[in-house]
Amino acid sequence: MPLDGLRKHLALRCLFTVGLTGAALGLRLFLTRWTGAGAPFLLLFLSVVVSSFLWGARPGLLAGIMATPIAILLTYDQAIYTRAQALAQGILFLIEISVIAAVADRFSKAKSRAERNELALRKALDERLIFSALIEYSSDFVGIADKSGVLTYVNPAGRKMIGLAPDFPIEKTQIPEYYPPEQRAFAKEVILKSIMETGYWKGETSFRHWQTERPIPVSDTHFMIRDPETKRLIGRATITRDISEIKRVENELRTRETELKEAQRVAHVGSWVRDAKGDVLFWSEELYRIYGRDPNVSVVGFSGLPKIYTPESMARLAPALNEILKNGTPYAMDLEVVRPDGSTRWVSTRAEAVRDAAGRIVGFRGILQDITELKQLQRMRDEWTSVIAHDLRQPIGVIKMCVGLLQRTHACGGNEKAQISCTRINAAASTLSRMVNDLLDVSQLEAHRLSLDQKWVDPALIVHETVDRLAHLTRGFRVNIVEENELFPIFADPVRIEQVLGNLVSNAAKYGDKGSEILVQLEQRADHLEISITNHGAGISTEELPRIFNLFSRSVMARGAGVPGLGLGLYISKGLVEAHGGRIWVESTPGKTTSFRFTLPCRLIPSLKVA
Repeated sequence: MPLDGLRKHLALRCLFTVGLTGAALGLRLFLTRWTGAGAPFLLLFLSVVVSSFLWGARPGLLAGIMATPIAILLTYDQAIYTRAQALAQGILFLIEISVIAAVADRFSKAKSRAERNELALRKALDERLIFSALIEYSSDFVGIADKSGVLTYVNPAGRKMIGLAPDFPIEKTQIPEYYPPEQRAFAKEVILKSIMETGYWKGETSFRHWQTERPIPVSDTHFMIRDPETKRLIGRATITRDISEIKRVENELRTRETELKEAQRVAHVGSWVRDAKGDVLFWSEELYRIYGRDPNVSVVGFSGLPKIYTPESMARLAPALNEILKNGTPYAMDLEVVRPDGSTRWVSTRAEAVRDAAGRIVGFRGILQDITELKQLQRMRDEWTSVIAHDLRQPIGVIKMCVGLLQRTHACGGNEKAQISCTRINAAASTLSRMVNDLLDVSQLEAHRLSLDQKWVDPALIVHETVDRLAHLTRGFRVNIVEENELFPIFADPVRIEQVLGNLVSNAAKYGDKGSEILVQLEQRADHLEISITNHGAGISTEELPRIFNLFSRSVMARGAGVPGLGLGLYISKGLVEAHGGRIWVESTPGKTTSFRFTLPCRLIPSLKVA
């Protein structure tokens, strides 16, 4: 309770107590001849009055009821009153305290109502101050109009937004004047009509700038102001937000989206996003065109992928999807698409994991490009390469056969210069034959015609035999073969595995420092075998590592050293390892060591054609 109200309340209680006491004294003097002087009851009466007005009607009434029989007994036993007088004093006392309790109760209730009204008034004043401050310092346009639509108030931010000076007489303006001329009819026929009919209107429109007359995009809200109790109409109000920046960003985003769609259409590139369950969250328009799907039909989840890709493509895509969802490993591969009309297209796709703030994988996203025409050109190139390589085999064979014949004849054997020439011709023919074989392997890899003759083999035996066969290349190096743990058999094509090992060991000898170690390690993992070939030398730069397995790719060091080759060995090795269900990678520290590592599964898997 406020201090002024408390003082008034105590003063009223004191005056009321004195007045009642005086009235009671007068009544008792008038009744003295029938009841006696009544001094003891007078003392109790004062205590009841004080209790009632200080602590409430109930405590005062309870005190009076408890004191009445005690006072009657005391006064009667001391012969102050006769029995009739004592009873009359008690009855009179009960009547008095009942009246006092009733008056005190009414006084207490009146006081409580006054306190509640005062609190409500103070709260309303505080809320009004807060509301006024909110309006005054709001960054939005806040306007209030009377019942006829004439403006009575516009906050400072609103005046600034539309270019009105602080002293501009808004009392002479009406609501439609705040809209551009071309929208005033809309303001009258739609906005004001809706306010009158429903008491509310909200939407996006434009205000006019009173200085420049330019339209200002706004989010506009109008509503009626009514008395909460009587529902009497007091006026109208509007809260309007400038959304110029939002509209600018939206227009820019629409422009960029249009440009992106056009770029995707021209480049035949689509994009997509999936969640961790495989549900499609987004497909770009170009992706629908590439797949030949209707944009109005829901796209498929994981279970529908076999309807989009060929079985061979799904055999390669499924493990990649499991890996990206499990470990976040990105993938990039070429796949063959089957469209609803039965036609096929080739696409190149890349995907990466999407993680939340905690680093958890919540989905993945990627891009997909139509490379059908490129694939057709590649197929023509591969077929041409295959034909040329096949045709070259015959003359190379003839050359090697003739050289061998010359070396065995007496004339060649007796002439040292002729013998040297025959050796050089034979070596050149062997190099040319190896290049032709590499070209044939590349053409088979690119044309998806490479098949494997797999069987269970001992990996250690293959490694030892390959190293022994390449002893003439590793002369001058210390070749160490280390077998860690017990090695399981692998289901592989031994000829192709020897080809991979041969490429990697010969590379280690070509680019390693003479007299250094070439380390070949075989390590048994849980479900696969890992083989690594490590040499000491110049190494491979960080910039070249991502391209080292590309077709016709050769490092700067290899080109600078004058080492012959077409850059096919590592590309073929990668294709052969992946055909076995394994993977191959390289780790290099420039100036120190380079390690080529590849894995082979130690389980039975079906033979796959390489894509």
